[in-house]
Amino acid sequence: MARKPKKSDSVAVAKRQPNEREAVAMASAKVAYGIRPIRAEIEAREGDNPNAVNIGPRHADANGHSYLLCDALGTTSNDFTSAGLLALVRMAIKDETPSVEAVNASLALVGAIGPQNELEGALALQMVATHDLSMDLLHRAKHATTRDAMRDFANLATKLSRTFAVQMKIR
Repeated sequence: MARKPKKSDSVAVAKRQPNEREAVAMASAKVAYGIRPIRAEIEAREGDNPNAVNIGPRHADANGHSYLLCDALGTTSNDFTSAGLLALVRMAIKDETPSVEAVNASLALVGAIGPQNELEGALALQMVATHDLSMDLLHRAKHATTRDAMRDFANLATKLSRTFAVQMKIR
């Protein structure tokens, strides 16, 4: 049986306007946002093969997109870029389907790390994987139903977090 709508469901509650400090902070954030580097992103498209996902740019400039992806991974090698992107797609698979948002978030993190060559690009990919798994384990620890499971998940997450910190120092 459907729930009966409440009176508040149909009435939009008016929100207050930002105060002066919030408005200044938002204006400052907008300026900072405008000067941050653009990060490489992908878009998933349907293809001929129903078992495969085609990825590409969100715009018409495929060559420019390739340059952005290569630059994000610190390489001029299309093969290294493809292998790195495949690794990110594999990490982003949940319920047998890769999450485009997760891939793009990972690409943003790789871009922030700023690898200058393939060796640094490989380390950046490992750092993204380390961070992703650490966050997943922290979530599992938070929602564990037994003390042993919580301890095990938290211990693994702690080890990965330390690994990430060491990777940050050597990059």
